[in-house]
Amino acid sequence: MKIFKTLLTLVAFVSFTGMDAQKINEQVAEKVMVKNYSVDYGDTTIDYRIKIKNEESGYVTMEKTDLSKKEQDRVVNPVHVKKVISIDNDADPSYDNVLEVTYVTKEDDHFMIDETENGFIIKIVGNQLDYNFLKKEYNVTKKDADTFEVVVMKAK
Repeated sequence: MKIFKTLLTLVAFVSFTGMDAQKINEQVAEKVMVKNYSVDYGDTTIDYRIKIKNEESGYVTMEKTDLSKKEQDRVVNPVHVKKVISIDNDADPSYDNVLEVTYVTKEDDHFMIDETENGFIIKIVGNQLDYNFLKKEYNVTKKDADTFEVVVMKAK
C-alpha cells in the first residue's frame, strides 16, 4: 500500500509539472512615460501632462536552422501594442481625455510624440494622430485609421 501511494504521488507530480512546462512563448513588456507640455491660450499659458502606458506583447520564436545550437537567433514577429494615453490639465485632479490606441507592428521604433501649437501629434508606424488640446479632440485621416485603432475611454 505504501508503494502504491508513493507511485501515485510520483505520477501526479510528473504529470502536473509536465503540463506547466508547456506554456506558450509569449513576451509581454510594460512601461509608463510621462511628458509635460504647455499651450498658449490668449494671454495665458496652460500646462498639461500626457501619461502614456504602453503594453507590448508578442510571441518568441527561433530560427528553425538554429534549434540545435546553444545560441539561437530570434525571428522578428509582429508585436501587438496597446497604448493608453491620458491627457491631464494640471488645473483639476481628473484626466481631461483618455485615448486607447492599438496596433500591430514589426518595427522597434514605432512611436513618437511631438508638440504642436494647439496640442500634440502622435506618430505611429509612419502615420499620425493629431490632438488639439484646446478643443479636446483628435483627428485621424482615413489612411491613418487603417494602421491603428483609437478608442476614447471614460476619463478617471
